[in-house]
Amino acid sequence: MSHAPDIVAVGDFLATIVGVLQQYGIGAGLDDRAPEQSARTDIAVVIHVRGDLSQVSWRFPVELARRAAIQMVPDIAIDPSILEAAAGELANVLTGRGVTTLAAHGIQIEIDPPTIAEITPGGVIGLLATDLGTIKVMFTAP
Repeated sequence: MSHAPDIVAVGDFLATIVGVLQQYGIGAGLDDRAPEQSARTDIAVVIHVRGDLSQVSWRFPVELARRAAIQMVPDIAIDPSILEAAAGELANVLTGRGVTTLAAHGIQIEIDPPTIAEITPGGVIGLLATDLGTIKVMFTAP
């Protein structure tokens, strides 16, 4: 039986993610605004999962992916493939860290490797405000 996250579970998940982003040198906090139209300057990443959810989707501003890439590999030459790889790795790390928080709310998932993709419609969306733009995360139940 599927156990989709409620607003409290999503809020706790996002609060966990704020701490992880700060470890990457990215100032972050919860953002209560309604989701906005996604800009083409974002990189969308999908983490397919098994269990109570079917996927967790992230949409990162390009500048945030650039900062994460530089934090991960300080002297790396930045190109679009590096930005996508950094966004994918960041989504993987953030989702992996958030799994324990979701489990505390009775939501059990196992994650697959990230895929660069477009976000599918429907689900619970949470927003994180960072000093480099807004991160949008969507939880989609099967």
